[in-house]
Amino acid sequence: MSSPRAGSTPALVAAGLVAAGLAPAAAGLSLSGADVPAPTTVLAPEDAVLLAAIQDEAAEVASEEDRIWSFRVNAGGSASFGNTDKQDAFATFTGSREDEDDKTEFRLAYFYGASDGDRTDNEFEASIRQDWFITGTKWEYFAQAKFEYDEFQSWEYRASGFVGFGYQFEKREDFELLGRAGLGGSQEFNSPNDDWRWEAVLGLDLRWDVTDRTEFTASTEIFPSLSDFGEFRTLSRAGVSTLLDEELNMSFTAAVEHEYQSENEDPADKNDFRILVGLQFEF
Repeated sequence: MSSPRAGSTPALVAAGLVAAGLAPAAAGLSLSGADVPAPTTVLAPEDAVLLAAIQDEAAEVASEEDRIWSFRVNAGGSASFGNTDKQDAFATFTGSREDEDDKTEFRLAYFYGASDGDRTDNEFEASIRQDWFITGTKWEYFAQAKFEYDEFQSWEYRASGFVGFGYQFEKREDFELLGRAGLGGSQEFNSPNDDWRWEAVLGLDLRWDVTDRTEFTASTEIFPSLSDFGEFRTLSRAGVSTLLDEELNMSFTAAVEHEYQSENEDPADKNDFRILVGLQFEF
């Protein structure tokens, strides 16, 4: 969604004051500035109250226009005790901003699991994507980067980066569908395969506001190897969030994540499947 340009609302307010006779043009009002100086003429008490209210409203709207970043903290966990003691927990922190020219998104995530006192999951990831819109078209271009740590993979660390183009199949207030394609690569560290690997990326991102309180999101990315034909990896996510408390901006969330790597020798290591249920706070 595009955000209005800061400063536009105060200018309209100033013009409205002049037209209404509450502030004469000779008083030095600037129709392009953000500040509305007090008029030099003496106003009637009721007009002074109205002017103060309009100035307060203009300041509040201008502040909202400048608030373009949105952040979300999501966390959850589970535990079971008996024949098997098992604990799982996760936490994510995401941020996004968008205006008429571009969009920025980042994500930090940590996953932990233990069974009978032995650690079974210990994973961290950090990713960022920047989209630049091509004015007057549905096209855009992007750059993305990601760093991953996973104690239980054949690799310990992995870094990847891609650039490419995207196409907005649909973009409405309540629905977005974006396709992406690009080139780049990845490199694993502390891994049997630690060479730089050229890869392509094909992605699809969907956001749907099902109701005023419920949002559904889904994304999938395929990374075919250009260095080793026939090998590929995938990452897919789907989730829903439902607003529980408007004052706290607290939502219930449930999501499914699946990652696949074709080159792993053990079939059990090819798939990484995760179900996440938690509470999310937005600010």
